[in-house]
This record gives sequence, C-alpha cells and structure tokens, in this order.
Amino acid sequence: MPTYVQRTRPRSNVMIGTYSQPYANHWGAKVRDSIRDNPEMFPAILKQDTYAKEMWETTAGGSQISQSIHGQFTGRRGDYVVIDDPFRGMIEARRLTQRNTVWQWYDTTILPRTSEDAVIVVVMTRWHKDDLIGRLRDAARAGGDQWHEIRFPAIAEHDEHVSVDDLYFEQEPDDEWLTEIQLAAGVEPDDVRLEGRIKVRSKGQALWPEQHSLRSLQIARATSASSGSYDAVYQQNPTDPAGSLIKRAWYEGTRGRYDPSYRRAEDNVRARYVTIDSAWEENETASYTGIVVGDYTRDRFLRVRTAYRERHSWANLPARVTEIIAQQDRSGKLRGILVENKASGIALISTLRATLPPHLASKVFAFNPKGDKDYRAGQASPWLALAQVQLPLYPAGSEPEWLTNFQEELFEIPGAAHRDQTDALFQLVVFLERYLRRGWLDRGAPIPDDVALDIDTDLPEAIPDGDDTGA
Repeated sequence: MPTYVQRTRPRSNVMIGTYSQPYANHWGAKVRDSIRDNPEMFPAILKQDTYAKEMWETTAGGSQISQSIHGQFTGRRGDYVVIDDPFRGMIEARRLTQRNTVWQWYDTTILPRTSEDAVIVVVMTRWHKDDLIGRLRDAARAGGDQWHEIRFPAIAEHDEHVSVDDLYFEQEPDDEWLTEIQLAAGVEPDDVRLEGRIKVRSKGQALWPEQHSLRSLQIARATSASSGSYDAVYQQNPTDPAGSLIKRAWYEGTRGRYDPSYRRAEDNVRARYVTIDSAWEENETASYTGIVVGDYTRDRFLRVRTAYRERHSWANLPARVTEIIAQQDRSGKLRGILVENKASGIALISTLRATLPPHLASKVFAFNPKGDKDYRAGQASPWLALAQVQLPLYPAGSEPEWLTNFQEELFEIPGAAHRDQTDALFQLVVFLERYLRRGWLDRGAPIPDDVALDIDTDLPEAIPDGDDTGA
C-alpha cells in the first residue's frame, strides 16, 4: 500500500509502525528503492537531503516515516498509517504488559498524529484475543472507530460468499465470468447466486492449497493442538494454549440450541433470572459489567435469553441494571436477580434492595458461592457439556451482536480477554444446578462417569412456591 500511495497520492504522508526498528527500516527501504529505481512510474522523486531508510520525503511534498513501537513520530502527520505486526511473536503477545504497551503506543503516539480523514490499516497475526485488534474491536463496539475486518482462515470455517460489487473487473461481469471464478476456487458453479453474492469457498476447503494443502494444514493443527498456535497463525482466531473449558463442539449444529423464534417459546418458561457480574469503572481498561438473562424452562433446561457487556460508573450502574430488570419483568416470570456478594456487588445488592419496587426487591439474591471464578466455571461446565444449558440458534448471517460477543467469550474460557458475561452465566448455572440435574435424570439419562458434578447444596431454593419437584 505505501508504494501505491506514493504513485497515486504523491502529497500524502505515510506512517509505518511495527515491532522492531530493523523491520521498520526494511519497509522504509523497499518503498524508497521502488521510487528511486523506477522514476518513470512515480509523479515525484526523492528529495536528496532526506534519504534515510526510516524517513524520507519526495519533491511533491509526500513523505514516509517508519518506526518501531518504541520509536517516535514527533512532528509528523499521517494520512495513511500501516501497523504491521506490532508483536514479535506469541510469547510477547501473551504478556499483558506488552499488550498494554502496544495499546498505549497506538492510543498516544499514532492516533494523535493522524489527519482528519486518515486511513489506518492494521495487519497482524492474531496471537491473543486481547491484542491490538481485539482491543480495537472492543472500542468499536463501545462506539469508537468502526473497522472493516478482513480475515482469511487457512481452512474455511463455513461457506464463504463475497459481494459481486466487491470484486474488481475490467468490464461488467456476466454469469460465465462468475462461474470461472468459482471453478478456479474449487466451488461447484451450481451453488452460485445469493442476492448479488457468490460462493467462493466451501466449509473445510484450504485457502491456498498449492502452498498449504488441506492435509498439511490438518497435520499442523494436530501438531500444535496444545499450544494454540495453529488457531492463531493459520485461522487468525487465537485461543488459550491450555485449551478452552467450554467446547464449541458442544454447540455445533442444533445440539445445545433452541429456536428463539418459536412462537410458544415464552409459554415454556417456568422462571426467568437476571444474573450480574458487576464492575463500576468506565475507562477503556476497566472490567465490564456482565449481565445474563436466563430462562428455566418447564422441561428443565436453562436457556440463555440475552446478555449484556457494558462499562459503567457507579453513578450509572444501578439505573442501568434497574432498566434491564424492568424489561425482563414484563412477562411476570422474573423469579430472581443474582448478584455476587463480593466487592462491587455488595453495594449493588444494597442499592437494588432499597430502590427496586417491593415485588422485585424481594427477588434480589446475594449470591455466596464457594470457590473462585475458575472453580465456578469448572462447576458449571458439565451442564454445558450435557446440553442442559442452551444457546439460541439463528439462521446464518442473522446472529445478533450480543450472541457473537457472548460466544466469543464463552468458547475461550479460561483464556478469554474478558469473561464478565460468562462469569454471570456460571453463577446462574450453579444456582440452578440441582434442577438441571433433575431435568437430565427425568429424560432417563444417567450422569456419565466422566462428568464430575459438585452440587452446592447450601444455596437457597432457586424456584420458590413449591412449583418444581426437582429439588
């Protein structure tokens, strides 16, 4: 891109940032040498007094400066910014201090020096969920800069379609051209048109089989299973090196899923719960408040209805929680509001009990589970493995953003960058586990030998009024 900019927008200033100065110099020299060696292709030439690899200018007023994340762009402005691999590798990216360093560099060195309509391109291996791209995605969800994300997994995770409008053609494409594109990609031409989109790769296909065959990718995946490097390097989808506690396979297809559009789904709800993992700071590095709404059904499943992950100051948190509680009580089925009786939760419990209407204030449970959050995750996980905890299933392409974020967090436990929503869910699962156990046994299925249950019998009755026989 920097070379293209110097050819087409010669008055522009380009900034390149990367993990080391030698690597930055490499890119600075490549673009500089392209201009020097091919003057007929560029509208301007290099100024003779600025010829260094890391910083040079052209006679048209354009420039390029290339620095490491420890370097300085002082006095420079960027119309085009390229951030290329801000982390040296996996070990560096998994250090929280280094991830914070990269984020501070972006936030305090890069952003203040970009022009009003600057183009910023970030190209990197996704070594960690909490890396620069992970934090940029979080900022975008919170209302920050919106990004166009391009990801090419080595093995397609689902059927891939692209808009015909996004493809470049020298002339208007016809069906014959589109068919040739599909044949070149190894896709059956019959599987073609979807409202101006064409299928370019099927689930399970290799991205570049001439370079990395499907077999070689499968071997790489098996070899690096314990380190998580395959998912990072080849799939651009980093996972925890120890492996995730909650497996995606538990929720593949229709397993562990329910249809949220079913018109009588509400009739099957026996009790609704709002479960809260609270925090009350709103700066960019603070923890989120995670809120999950769960429905305990008449056939004794726990269904995740919706979830929220938001940052709030204490001045705003009780009001926001009250708003969500009121929304979820409209059906009259709300039976419990769970808040962990620790840290910020203590004040929230007291405030809710004092400010909610009496019929809701009486439903606030001060949750006192045993063990820490990791222990609680382990305690809850068997019920997810047994599909007693269900997630909604939406048609492809229509999944709501809250569910995308929730599943991204859920399937990365214990290595997720954030775990506020899942901590709230696990709290509810533990609260209801005696009923989930009863539902499993009612279906005539024994508890498998490899599923270790640790039911907390000291918790209060989750479903009052004697309307369930599962206790």
